[in-house]
Amino acid sequence: AVVSTQSGHYGREHLKMIRSLKLCGSLPVYGRALSSSPLLVTTGRGGRSSTNAQTVTVFGATGDLGKFLINSLGATGTQLIIPHRCEPTRALPLKLSSDLGQQHHVYMPNFNDVAQLEELVKYSDVVVNLTGSAEKELHRTMLASNVHLTHKIARACKNKNVPCFIHASHISAGDEKSPSEFIRMKGLSEKVVQNELPESSIIVRSADCYHMEDNFIYYMANLTKKGRVNLYKHGLETFHHPVYAPDFMRGITKIIQAKDQDRERMYQFTGPERYSMNQIAEIICRLSGRSLKTKSRLISDYLTSKTSMKSNFVWQPNRERFIRYQVCSDHFTEGLPGLDDLGLPPANFEEKAAPWVKNHRGFWVGSSIDREQDENLGHAVSRTVTR
Repeated sequence: AVVSTQSGHYGREHLKMIRSLKLCGSLPVYGRALSSSPLLVTTGRGGRSSTNAQTVTVFGATGDLGKFLINSLGATGTQLIIPHRCEPTRALPLKLSSDLGQQHHVYMPNFNDVAQLEELVKYSDVVVNLTGSAEKELHRTMLASNVHLTHKIARACKNKNVPCFIHASHISAGDEKSPSEFIRMKGLSEKVVQNELPESSIIVRSADCYHMEDNFIYYMANLTKKGRVNLYKHGLETFHHPVYAPDFMRGITKIIQAKDQDRERMYQFTGPERYSMNQIAEIICRLSGRSLKTKSRLISDYLTSKTSMKSNFVWQPNRERFIRYQVCSDHFTEGLPGLDDLGLPPANFEEKAAPWVKNHRGFWVGSSIDREQDENLGHAVSRTVTR
């Protein structure tokens, strides 16, 4: 007997096999669970309301960058397993990125439970690690957040023979003598992953990301509010390649969708332009209607100030952010594939950052700048119409 379903005509024996595979509880059964099945589980025309027969576990999905990856994977019909240790309602907005039943949230307050980690990755075709902290937390050190947790996840993937493990890192992670503790920890996490999974691991190095709620733009925009900007050596000796966060996550989605023989073992995602910190401050000041006045400050004075040692806020001096943004330049490695090699041209920093920097304008300059931009846009439209 044959039963007609939305995804085609399946035999009753095949349907019984599917029901037997659902013994894993709330976890999806697609992906490796049906790899030996003659069933074709890919359904739909593609998009959020389809299923591409791929299961991906994303660690760190509730962080700053995780929502962009969940949105990108949800648009392809990917089954998602999202473990988190935050308050459950904080992860609920992620469900809007996928169709009903495509996301499986697992509340896991203790990531030290190796057995539960193995259960999460057991049926996954790909595991993505976005975990990590750029600053010290109250109950966890940077070594525990960036290295120990990554080691446990990689060990669980090794024990369950996960075909592909993608680890998000920093572009300067290869610099073992970096003054930034975050960069050094990312370098150690890369070594841990490559040691545990030498053949199935993929390292994705990225420059500092910017988006609507990032720390990079807000850090620079708040520095320019006081008039004179304290920049290390006037910002002329530190260079960055800021990359748009959705571009970064779309690149990881491209890697997930590619065949294993077409995947490289290491990628490097950067923006299209190379900026000095002085140029970034100048762009932000121009978009926010301020004049740039830089003031050089010795790094020894900055790091020994009481405010920099105690503060954890963006608008006040912060030791780790000062070192990572103003002292450490991006270490670009030649020859590594990037966004262009995946068919994703990176977005321009000035064009994407303009809507968010607009929020930092003073009320006395905002209307005049908007009026000037509207006039320029009107002239451009009129020229296009006349042609």
